[in-house]
Amino acid sequence: MKVFLSPASAAADAPTLPDFLSVSEAARVLRVSRNSAYKLANLFIDSDGAEGIPAVRFGRSIRIPRVAIEAILGGRVSLPEFEERKASPEHTTPVRRSRRRRTSRPRSGGNPSFAPDTSQTVFTQQSLPFED
Repeated sequence: MKVFLSPASAAADAPTLPDFLSVSEAARVLRVSRNSAYKLANLFIDSDGAEGIPAVRFGRSIRIPRVAIEAILGGRVSLPEFEERKASPEHTTPVRRSRRRRTSRPRSGGNPSFAPDTSQTVFTQQSLPFED
């Protein structure tokens, strides 16, 4: 993963970023998790700029100004390049399929609405098959 903090020569080679980054893009640049970036952006919005990553809300979406990230890092930035890792066959696990047979009738057990109705069944001593 490369983050370009530039002297002028490195900035010329780096692709330019938009003025406002999504929170996911900002997280990649800052090398933090996406959830942490959202927490910090919301903290900035909720604290009126006292804490967190500088963020702006546009409707329901949150954007991070590129200049704010550059000010934090001290130079021009670009999105890091990720190397795509391919899983080797010895590190992959086979997919197991469920052996449970699917049926159209409901399973007995947890749902009381499928329990047999015993309110109508009345047992008397004469109807039981036991002898005295």
